[in-house]
Amino acid sequence: TFSNTGLGSAVTLGNDAGDTLAFNSGVTATAPNTRNLAGTISAAGIGVINFGGAGAINITADTNLGGTGTGNITLGAAVTLPDTVKLVLGAGAASAVSTAGIKGTVGGGAEDLTINVAPPAAVVIGGIVGPDIGTITVTNSGGTTFNNTVTAATVSLVNTTGSITFNGKLTATTLSTFNNAFNVVMIGAGSAITNDVNFLNTVTVTLGNG
Repeated sequence: TFSNTGLGSAVTLGNDAGDTLAFNSGVTATAPNTRNLAGTISAAGIGVINFGGAGAINITADTNLGGTGTGNITLGAAVTLPDTVKLVLGAGAASAVSTAGIKGTVGGGAEDLTINVAPPAAVVIGGIVGPDIGTITVTNSGGTTFNNTVTAATVSLVNTTGSITFNGKLTATTLSTFNNAFNVVMIGAGSAITNDVNFLNTVTVTLGNG
């Protein structure tokens, strides 16, 4: 646990996409004023990856948060991704995810977000996603919920147990779903998809809720 506090307190874990940091019993950094993250940050067993708290979270290069463990992954503050950077939440293990907003940097190449956790672990993205997000991919989860507005060029829904839910306005150029057994729920007023959508998921599709 990183407990350093104060106005100038910071923790830097990696500074390059190729960096690998393995915390076998988990890592917690909720106290520092700034958390700088890059590369692969993993936990094993029931170890958590906990960057909760109000301190700033800076993703400085392609970042993968996850590992073989089933502890929760938490990002307590909104994250801004630099140009062309990719953020991957989960590494295929059953680790639940909770984040605030995730936005890109306008002006250069688009940024990407991938969610990949095994059921029954659920994913909740609590804040605004976008602008300047290129592709959002939900590879797998025990249910994924976006609780605020989502703006991306492409939204690719591959698989989940249960539902992938957009509670806020979804704006995308392309929305694709794959031929797997899950629900898609879009109930955000004003949602808009530019290109034709063919819902291939094999359970239910809910568009609006009155």
